[in-house]
Amino acid sequence: MHKYYLSLTTAALAFFAGLSVDALADAAGEIISQRGSAVERHSQQGVSASVKAWPSPIQTGSDGFCPQYGLNAIDAKTSVLPDGAFELSIPRNNSTFTVVYCAQGYNARVDRYIPSDGSSEFVIPTPADLDLTEYSDDRSNNLRNQILRQSIEALNDLSYIRSSNTELFDSVLLDFSQIVQSQNDNGDEKALFLLIEAVGAWQADAK
Repeated sequence: MHKYYLSLTTAALAFFAGLSVDALADAAGEIISQRGSAVERHSQQGVSASVKAWPSPIQTGSDGFCPQYGLNAIDAKTSVLPDGAFELSIPRNNSTFTVVYCAQGYNARVDRYIPSDGSSEFVIPTPADLDLTEYSDDRSNNLRNQILRQSIEALNDLSYIRSSNTELFDSVLLDFSQIVQSQNDNGDEKALFLLIEAVGAWQADAK
């Protein structure tokens, strides 16, 4: 699955689709459940990993090889075998949160700016693919293939979504960029501008 570029767009669309509902309902203090799973990328087998939700998109420190994104984690769980399942509890009044996956023998994974609007019961992405710290030649070849396939899939899928409603696509990402900028002033929002530009350039009917 295309879990990076497309997930960010899906997250932004979900966030703003639910915004008008949130404006009418006082969600302060409400806790939402976010289910997910951690798997090894090549085999798709479950991994027992430390899964922590953090309030900030900015790294503030580390615990060994595991990065931290705030003074205190919002929630912390260990994914359970055989499928690597977990469930996080997130305050709905946090506009976004960061999830960090850490497991011995795997590169730490960090997913930032995940909306906590309650529009989905699953954390983005599900499942979360974890990469081994050391790869055999066979798995390295597999990873190269996945990089290409997921990149092309993401560009084609996002181009298709944008062709359905270009104005909505662009406005959702531009609106979400303001939320990103409000949480982090290091220029992360520029990635959303570049994403709009890249998808527009890739879009078949824009040529």
